[in-house]
Amino acid sequence: MSDLKQLNVTSSTPFSVERAPRGLRVSVLLPVYEAVPELLRQAIASVVAQTIGDWELLVVEDASEHSASDVLMEFSDPRIRHVKNSARTSFAAQLNRGLAEARAEWVARMDADDICEPHRLETQLAFLAANDSIDVLGSQLAVIDAAGRDIGFRRYPEPHDEIVAALKRFCPLAHPAAIFRRQTILAAGGYDDETDETVADYDLWCRLAKQGTRFANHREALLKYRIHSGSTKSAKLRQMLRGTLDVKRRHWNGTFDAWSRLRLPAEQAMLCVPPCLVLWLFRVTHLRSSLPPSFETNSSSGDAPKSLR
Repeated sequence: MSDLKQLNVTSSTPFSVERAPRGLRVSVLLPVYEAVPELLRQAIASVVAQTIGDWELLVVEDASEHSASDVLMEFSDPRIRHVKNSARTSFAAQLNRGLAEARAEWVARMDADDICEPHRLETQLAFLAANDSIDVLGSQLAVIDAAGRDIGFRRYPEPHDEIVAALKRFCPLAHPAAIFRRQTILAAGGYDDETDETVADYDLWCRLAKQGTRFANHREALLKYRIHSGSTKSAKLRQMLRGTLDVKRRHWNGTFDAWSRLRLPAEQAMLCVPPCLVLWLFRVTHLRSSLPPSFETNSSSGDAPKSLR
């Protein structure tokens, strides 16, 4: 319960945190609210299919008209834990409850409409074992549409210094592909419920960077990130743009370089552009048809970016 108080999480549903099973290495945190059953089924199946077995999956669900229970009952796996809130809380509160309930040292994030590559957890844990100074590790993204068809790849900077520099311009770590030390996030106060839910991760990364947390992105695309009509990037695009501008100004005002300053009015102008056009611009400017050869290695290697070696 000390973790619960530290994160200021409230819920009328009793907590039942049990001692971690021996050998548990990672807790996968998946918040759910009115999830699409078929997409949730695919997300959970991708965790069950991981090449390592020492994980637990925390499905943290706010009270929904269409409960995730029916989908979860299809998976008779004791490693899956359904954590239910009795009312609608918030995205940050769901994540903070998951952090309080998690029993492993490492917490991996994913969303209810994304798909983990089978070797995702093994690859990320191997990287972290080989680079013990890293507290937060992301990866590149393979982007898919509602039907699971490939759209392209989103590339992120790999080494710590490039990630921290990029934070003043954009969010350089994909939240659903991230894995982090549970205690690092707890010590930072968890997710901020006052920050817009669409940029809760961006705010967290900025706070951690200012505290000296070490970051990295793996060179492989370890998650299939789905863009569809109900996804946050599609449905709440203007909200996300406003939130991004707020986080930048709140954390980095007065420290922007010339390029970062130039981006601010351009992003402000995007608020006046139809969301469908903004999404098209995002696809044109940020998605690639493929990753460079060095980004496409398919192994569980713990190799670090050159700057980390």
